[in-house]
Amino acid sequence: MKPRHWINLIVVSLAAGLLALFSVRWAMASYAEPTCRKFGAANGLTYVDYTLPDMNYQGHSPLASDGDCIYRRPDGTVRNVGLYTASGTFGAPLLTSFALRPDIVFGFSFIAVALVLALITRAVSPKKAA
Repeated sequence: MKPRHWINLIVVSLAAGLLALFSVRWAMASYAEPTCRKFGAANGLTYVDYTLPDMNYQGHSPLASDGDCIYRRPDGTVRNVGLYTASGTFGAPLLTSFALRPDIVFGFSFIAVALVLALITRAVSPKKAA
């Protein structure tokens, strides 16, 4: 590969990684953590943290796992409740579920950034005479 292609690959990877990081953080801050806090307050639990879904898909459906809310009970023990359960009857909205999955977000971000970079480079590259 030409050095220009390596540079493009690095730029696309970094941009996709940053985009994935920001979208996951946004989904956590705007949906997951408030939902966990509401569920904890309604059930007499103290909200401690939110953990992203496990990327190991063995033994469960990856779409049913949106991560876990971690709570502390009044007696001091720790309890994990899935975000799907804490969200209520229908679970997290579909796009939010995807936004909480770093692997999926990075894949889509990589493709989107690569397409945008290809369009930009095609638009600004000099035209060859036929």
